[in-house]
Amino acid sequence: MPRSIPVPYYPYPIPTNLEDIPRYLYEELQRIQVALLAQPVAFAINDTEAFNVTTAVTWERLFDDGVVVPVWSVPGGEFDNTTGTWTCPQSGLYDISIHMEVSPFGAGNKVYYAGLRLNVVQDGVPDTVESTDGGDDSIPLGVTLTGLIALLYGDTLSVDATVVHDQFVGTSDINVGWQIMRMSG
Repeated sequence: MPRSIPVPYYPYPIPTNLEDIPRYLYEELQRIQVALLAQPVAFAINDTEAFNVTTAVTWERLFDDGVVVPVWSVPGGEFDNTTGTWTCPQSGLYDISIHMEVSPFGAGNKVYYAGLRLNVVQDGVPDTVESTDGGDDSIPLGVTLTGLIALLYGDTLSVDATVVHDQFVGTSDINVGWQIMRMSG
């Protein structure tokens, strides 16, 4: 059987000027760029746990037990479940939503409070946003923190919570969910 003659391959040198790129290659690079920008960034995680109730505000990090994993994460891999930290994979405008439900803690007639705190580190500078709710200790509490925030690649987010009772300490069950969605570039 005859063998074909090997043809040596000499790659075309990479042009240094955009105008020197062949049209077909320029169009393909444009399609790749559009596909990368269209790639949604989305993240959601849920957790249920017994949470410490104290008589003074004491913030505790959520989602840092090393066990809880995201319900879904696109493109994935940007959440560290040992520190509870999410790292931004693409710059853009993000819709952040955190909701926590706290089970009733007492027999009534006393007040308790629940709070959420979003920790944002942008370009090495830390900042926080807080939301609280309070009421009678015989009814459940719900705390929600939502907003739009512009993030750059590498910025980090984490969530802390606190549950404070006027007189008693112990534990209360909480259900908490955290969603992040990239809205635009």
